[in-house]
Amino acid sequence: MANLDDLLTEEVPAKKASLDDLLAEPSGAVIARPASSPAGKPNDDGWWKRGMQQGFGDTVHGPGQLMQNILPDSVMNVARKAGASIASAAGLPSEFVSAVEQPRTTEDINAMEREREAAYQAERKAAGREGMDWWRVGGALSNPVGWMTPSSEAATLAQGIKAGAQTGAFQALLQPVTTEGNYLWDKSMQAAVGGMFGGGLSGALYMLQPALRYGANTLRNMLGRGASDAAIDQAADTVTANVTKTAVGNARVDPDLYSAIRQEVGDAMRAGVEPSAEVIARRADAGALPVPVQMTRAQLTRDPMAWAWEHRASGQRGVGEPLSDLLSGQNKALIANLNELGAKAAPSPYAASEQVISHLNAVDEQLRSRINDAYSKVRNSAGRPAMVDSRAFADAARNALTDGQPELAELVNRGDFLPSNIQAQFNDIVQGKIPLTVDNMQFFDRAWNAAQRAAPDDQAAAIWKLRKALNETPIADSLGQESMALYKQARQMAAQRFGLIDSNPAYKAAVAGKVEPDKFFQKYVEGANVSELKGLKQLVGPDLTSTLQNVFVGELKRKALTNASDEAGTFSQAAYNRVMQDPVRMPRINELFADNAKTLDQLYRVGRVAEGLIKPPAAARVNTSNTAVEASNIVRDIAKSETGGFLTSLLPNWVQGLGRVMGDASERVKESKAVQDAIRPGVTVSPLPGPRQPQGTGRLSDLLARGAGSAAAAEQRDEERE
Repeated sequence: MANLDDLLTEEVPAKKASLDDLLAEPSGAVIARPASSPAGKPNDDGWWKRGMQQGFGDTVHGPGQLMQNILPDSVMNVARKAGASIASAAGLPSEFVSAVEQPRTTEDINAMEREREAAYQAERKAAGREGMDWWRVGGALSNPVGWMTPSSEAATLAQGIKAGAQTGAFQALLQPVTTEGNYLWDKSMQAAVGGMFGGGLSGALYMLQPALRYGANTLRNMLGRGASDAAIDQAADTVTANVTKTAVGNARVDPDLYSAIRQEVGDAMRAGVEPSAEVIARRADAGALPVPVQMTRAQLTRDPMAWAWEHRASGQRGVGEPLSDLLSGQNKALIANLNELGAKAAPSPYAASEQVISHLNAVDEQLRSRINDAYSKVRNSAGRPAMVDSRAFADAARNALTDGQPELAELVNRGDFLPSNIQAQFNDIVQGKIPLTVDNMQFFDRAWNAAQRAAPDDQAAAIWKLRKALNETPIADSLGQESMALYKQARQMAAQRFGLIDSNPAYKAAVAGKVEPDKFFQKYVEGANVSELKGLKQLVGPDLTSTLQNVFVGELKRKALTNASDEAGTFSQAAYNRVMQDPVRMPRINELFADNAKTLDQLYRVGRVAEGLIKPPAAARVNTSNTAVEASNIVRDIAKSETGGFLTSLLPNWVQGLGRVMGDASERVKESKAVQDAIRPGVTVSPLPGPRQPQGTGRLSDLLARGAGSAAAAEQRDEERE
C-alpha cells in the first residue's frame, strides 16, 4: 500500500504552533505533596520519614499479597526462587536472598502483613500519632506503581466520576489487607470504598473545567488555526481520490460514502492526525460493492485488541446492540451483493443444464442437416448418387478401431464392441453386398448415431470411431465441377463437426445422450478445463453463457450459506474464498466471466471484503463461543437481582447512591462512546481526539483520586482495627 505522503501530492502549508504546544508542561514525575500534620503535632520530629516509608512499602506488599491469594502457593514459590536468583545475580546480601527464596504459604503471607501492620501501629502510638495518617498516604502516592493507571481525563461529569473511581479503586487495590477474615471480601471492599472516594473528588473537580476550557479556547482562537480550510480541502480531495482509485480501480464507490470519506480526511488533517491509507482503501473497497457494506474500526484497522473488544461488546445487553445490528447488517449486505451479481436471477443447475443440452442438440441438428443436404446434392455424371470408396472406408475403419495399429487387430480391436447388427452392416459394405453411395452413407450415419446414443460407453466409443471413418471416406465416382465442390464442402463440414465434438466433452456428451442434467453443470462447467469451457461458451452463445454465470454465483452463494436460506444463513467467508481463491478453479472462473469483467471484479471484491469483516486478525483472541459475553451479562443480571440487592444493601446509603451513579451513568456512557467509535470508524487508526480539557486538569484529578483511594484504604484499616 502506498504511503500517504506519496499519495498526497499537493503541499499543505505548515501548521502554526498550537496552544497545546505553547502551554505544554515539561514531562516529569508527579510529586505528591502531603497534607499538613494535625494541629499540635510538629512536622520536624522525623516521623514523616517513617510514615512515607510505610506508605511506599504498602504499594509493594499489597500487590504481592494479592498475587499470593489468587495464585496457588506452588506457583508463587517458583516465582520466589526465580526472584532470589535475580537478587543473587545482582549482588544483594545473602540474608535478603535467603528471605526471598524461603517457601511461603498464603496464610504465612497474610500473617506477616498483619504483624507488619501491628508493629507500625505500635510505633505510631508510641510517637503519639493519632487521626488520619497523611504521611503514609503521601508515601503510597510517591511509589511509581500507583501511577500505572491512565490519566483520568473525561469529557462529561459521568465520565469524570467514572475515571476517578477507577483510579481510586486501583490505588486502594494496591494496599495490603491487614485484618483476619476473608481476604477477597476485604480486598473488594477496599477497592469499592476507594472507588467511591476517588469518583466523588474527580466529579467535583470536573465542575471547574468549563471556565478553564473557555479561557483555553479563547487563546487558541487568538493564535490561529494553522493551515487554511482551502488548503486542507484540496489535500483531502487529492488523498481521497488517489487512495480510492488505487483500491477500487474503475469501480464506482457509493457517492455518499465517498463524500463521507473525503470529509473525514479533512477532519483528520485539521485535528493534526494522519489519515490511514489502508483504512481509506478498505472502506472504499467495501463501498464499491453493488450493496455497500459499512465496516467497524477494528475491521478496517485489523487491530487484534480492538477486534476482540468489538466481538465481546457486540454481545453485551444494553450496550452492544448498535454494534450487533451493524454486524448483522453486514451479513445481510454480503448476501444481497451475491443476489445482485446474479444469484437472485439464477435458475437451478438442473434447469440451466437442460437448456444448454437442448441448445447443443439443436446446434448439432443444424450442422448435420447442412451436411446431409450438401451430400444429397453430390451426383455422378449419370445424375445418380455418387459412389463412395468402400475400400478406403474399410481401411480407415480398421485403423480407427485398432487405435492406428491394424497389424495388432488380434490384440487391440474396438470392433469387438460393435453391436452385431452394425458389424454385419460393416461387413456387407466391405464385401460389396451393399453399395456405398452418398445416400447410403447418410442413411448408415443416422442409424449408427441413434444406436450410439443408446449404447453403453464401450459400444458407443466403437460406433463413434466407425461413423467418423465413414464420414471421412472419399468419393469413388467421377464428378462434375459443381458436384465436386459440394462434396468438398460437405466433407469439410463433417470434419469440422466431428472435430468440434471431439474437442468439447460437453457437446460430445449432449449429442451422444450420455449426460443427465443433474450432473451436467458440475462436470462440464465447474469441472471443465479452460479450453473446454471456452469452447462451450462459443457453442451456447452470450445468453446461455450469462445463465451459466448466474448459476455459478447462485452455487457460490449456496456454499457460502451452507445451503441455508437468505433469512437464516450466515455468510462464511472461508467457504466463499475456498472457491474463489482456489488456484485450480481461479483460471476456470476467470474464463467463465471473461466477457463480464465487471461482475468478476465484484465477486473477488466480495471475497476481500468478507474476509476483512469476518476473519479475525492473526493475534486477536476471540472467544467464538461467547462465554465471556454471557458471563458479563450474567454478572449484570445478578447485580440487578435480589442477591445483588442484598450485597449492595450491606454498603452505606451514600455509597450505594454514588455506586448507582457510576454504574448506570458513567459505565454506560464510556461503553456507549466506545461502541459509537467502533461503528463510526472514520479514516484514522484511532478515534480523533475530542474536545480537550485544560492542561493539568487531568493530573490534578488523578492526584485527588489516587489520594482519595489511599486515604479510603487507610480509613478502612482503622475501622477494622476498632
